[in-house]
Amino acid sequence: MMNTATAMTGPKSKAPAERFHASTVLVLEENRGTRQALRDVLLGMGFAAVYQAADGRTGLMEVAAHEPSLILVDYRLPKLDGLSFTEQLRRDGSLGNNGVPVILMAHSVDAELVVAARDAGVTEIVMKPISIQVLVRRLLHILSKARPLVRGGGYIGPDRRRKGERRAKERRGETEVTPTNTISERRQRPTRRGGQRRTPSRKDAPSFDE
Repeated sequence: MMNTATAMTGPKSKAPAERFHASTVLVLEENRGTRQALRDVLLGMGFAAVYQAADGRTGLMEVAAHEPSLILVDYRLPKLDGLSFTEQLRRDGSLGNNGVPVILMAHSVDAELVVAARDAGVTEIVMKPISIQVLVRRLLHILSKARPLVRGGGYIGPDRRRKGERRAKERRGETEVTPTNTISERRQRPTRRGGQRRTPSRKDAPSFDE
């Protein structure tokens, strides 16, 4: 569900609509009520269109049909979960926009999920219940700082190198990135000793750019 306690108010609330009006969003969420709430909020922000799907497989078809500017995908999707959806999206060469930014939505986030999401090609993570202020901040960040899609060493996803590092590598003619495992390979790895995972103490998931 959306956390509406932090709704946008004041003069600054017009800025997101100006940035979002030319963009479209695909929302992948099994719960119909949450899906509709996200649709209403996103349209209220000024997005041109919001497409919806209740599972990952249908989501891939929606990407091919509509080529959205952004994707919001729930971690616990049926048929194809959020990480597997993102990995298949990134590796599907038939899609003209397989580099589209993907925001993963999850009720809890630990260090293992952050690493797995990065390896799948996820752009950002937000925690449920979603704060409107947090969502606006992440959407604006993604649209204002678009990252190119890179391929190398088994990884396909947003280029996470800092701008200076990217330029230096481009001057040297280097385009490959550090090898990483696919999601299916990573899920076969054992968890940390004792099975304990570290969960961020703050409410919102850490940005990959922080």
